[in-house]
Amino acid sequence: MPRSDANAISLRTVRAVLDAAASFEMTVAGQHVHVEVERLPAPTWPRPNMMALDAQADGPWPTPVRVRCTWPGGATTLRVMASFWRGGPHDGQVTLRVAIDATDRELVSITLYPMFHEVPDGGTALIWASTALFPRKEAAPDGQLAALAEHLRARVASEGLVGPTPARVMLGEASVPGPVLHPDAATVFRRLTTVTLIKVPYLLRGGIPGIDGAPPFDVPLGAPLAPPPPPDPSTRKGAFWPLPGGVRGYKTTLDALLADLAEEPLTDAELRDWFRERFNLEGTTAVNGYRAVPVRLGFSARVDGRVVLTAAGRAYVDGGNDPTVLFDHIHRSLTGILDILVLAEVAGAATRSGTQAMLNHLLSTSWESSNQSEFRRNWLLSVGATDRTPGGDVLTPLGRALVERHATDAAALRPRVIAFLAAAGSPEPGDDDADDPVEPLIVPEAAPSAPTDAWLSGRPVLRPSMVHPHLGTLQVPDRLLEQACAALTAGKHLLLVGPPGTGKTELAIALANAAATEGYCAPPLLSTASADWTSFDTIGGYMLTQSRELRFRPGVFLAALEEQRWLLVDELNRADVDRSFGELMTVLSGKPSRTPFTLEDGRAVSIGAPGAGHSHVVPGSFRVLATMNTWDKTSLFRLSFAVQRRFAVLHLGVPDDAAYASILADAATRVHYDDPVLGIASLHALQDLFRSDRLLSCRPVGPAVPLDMIRYLRRRGPGADALVEAVALFLLPQLEGLPEEPAAEVLRMLRVGIAASASDEARAELVERYRELFPMFALDRA
Repeated sequence: MPRSDANAISLRTVRAVLDAAASFEMTVAGQHVHVEVERLPAPTWPRPNMMALDAQADGPWPTPVRVRCTWPGGATTLRVMASFWRGGPHDGQVTLRVAIDATDRELVSITLYPMFHEVPDGGTALIWASTALFPRKEAAPDGQLAALAEHLRARVASEGLVGPTPARVMLGEASVPGPVLHPDAATVFRRLTTVTLIKVPYLLRGGIPGIDGAPPFDVPLGAPLAPPPPPDPSTRKGAFWPLPGGVRGYKTTLDALLADLAEEPLTDAELRDWFRERFNLEGTTAVNGYRAVPVRLGFSARVDGRVVLTAAGRAYVDGGNDPTVLFDHIHRSLTGILDILVLAEVAGAATRSGTQAMLNHLLSTSWESSNQSEFRRNWLLSVGATDRTPGGDVLTPLGRALVERHATDAAALRPRVIAFLAAAGSPEPGDDDADDPVEPLIVPEAAPSAPTDAWLSGRPVLRPSMVHPHLGTLQVPDRLLEQACAALTAGKHLLLVGPPGTGKTELAIALANAAATEGYCAPPLLSTASADWTSFDTIGGYMLTQSRELRFRPGVFLAALEEQRWLLVDELNRADVDRSFGELMTVLSGKPSRTPFTLEDGRAVSIGAPGAGHSHVVPGSFRVLATMNTWDKTSLFRLSFAVQRRFAVLHLGVPDDAAYASILADAATRVHYDDPVLGIASLHALQDLFRSDRLLSCRPVGPAVPLDMIRYLRRRGPGADALVEAVALFLLPQLEGLPEEPAAEVLRMLRVGIAASASDEARAELVERYRELFPMFALDRA
């Protein structure tokens, strides 16, 4: 259980360290350093009711100290103080902060709350400081940050400072709830000062003020790092995995994962949770593939049951996640990656089919699926080495620089690529979109921090070829996809209507992710409507904060604008649309709207076009996508004409019988974790039931429902009883509300088809579940 007093313990710990601060002598890098401590005036309590802290019970606020460090030829003055987070999820959490006294440039900041919040009484918490090197690319030549980070860690280790990982230095331990510091508070202060002084030359390099005279030791600032030696062919692999987050987001996801591993090693279970929580992933096969990526690149390893960051991973993180470094690691561990850049250089573009054919030829592989070639193309797109065009992937300036960086390998590849192109001939126009899509369905949450040019510049231009990579296994008729893209490009918002399970939400996400991939917006903001929705949920309103202050909280519409996302509203018909979206109808028609709310800075919350001074700008690239089921035939007409005019309404129907049967057959045999394929008898029973002249004539049900049944059956095992179980679990809830005659007809179908070979017990259970769903007529148990 998290401790309610963790922040109070944090504050007492900081007070103990500051109260124990005293002058001392030390040696850093062979330099004698005199440390003089001066106590500053006692501060006032910073703000009332700060995250479970009370001025009367937990005060006074710790007294800061000024620390003058002097060595032969130079000096620096630090200020060590208690501070706290302002805003965000850590609002009010106490920190121990060290900064340059004159400029207030932060050098070390230790948030203690996470160190205490799950430690039981009688336990101890490790107090540590980070040795991470804050990247300042303008202060070091390209490629030097990774080397500087390694140099910093080596310097810290050479001074005898140790910690749980190379990126952390142990300052001491604190007993809970004491806290009593071990070895003692004065030692913790001395270690904190030592760590800070070692970091000073790295963080204040390049003429940044804070050091008087010369630094205590020199920091290496040499020529850019040379590329690594040529890869050993015996260690390179052919198979590789993508990462969730969209085709341009592989690197972003990798960087986020490595940043968290730099903070703390993760168990296998915690790593699975990491992917599931951020990307709504289920199952183990995909997650196992994803977590293998940083291992393959040499950035992480499994040690004593935990996934830890390797030295190469730490260097990459501390070096600012340099894409050149990432490419070098991909090239060293993976076949065929530089080959694609050379293909784009020689041919002008690397198409989907052309890349797969070339890699099959050069690598002597026989890939029938385009997965592996597409994963490679997408990694290069994510790194920024290529850009995607209708004619294929073309080199960016970084891509050309990478070819030159690996000139020896590229020179050996170039004649082989030219010979392949000469033998293969020119690809047919448009063949880049001929293969099946391979990108998994993902709803990433990352958003840019500043408006992009595409977000502000005007309408998005979408084509089906841009959407295909985001459809996953969803099958959408070409004509329908063309209509959706045309409507969005024409400036309309989009309402997708149809029976449940037809892929409305998946298609909406794919369209929004395609727009994000093309740079028009960040990945979509997904929200599910409810009957309780009002304008508070869409526009926003005032909320009471922990400090008992009223502040404006944006609703989903304004949150999407703030984060530069398209807004996706699932199950729109659940809400009273005129009540929850009424005020936004003016905005969706292109006109401004002013609300009665104000922001913290005093500005009124107003919504309108760019350039008019509104607090929330609606650019021409913004779209609202919504879904609505058609079980209730009057649902669409309960939307006011004002709402309907703002949307293009696109209907997704149930596939025809041949397409439906094909979808089920594919799901029955497709690789799905380690589950066995579905038995032919069960597959035929489902294909016979889900036909236009059988179940679908009584209640249109999309393929998502039988697909859930197939996944269940592949895990549950074969047998007629299992098939009956799947019907009760997944199909019966979709039949609610059927009139008496169709309900009786569906039961007859189930008895003579699905349940014909089931046990008496299973058939009786099915009838009982049906009786609960349709009590309006008597049903026997035969």
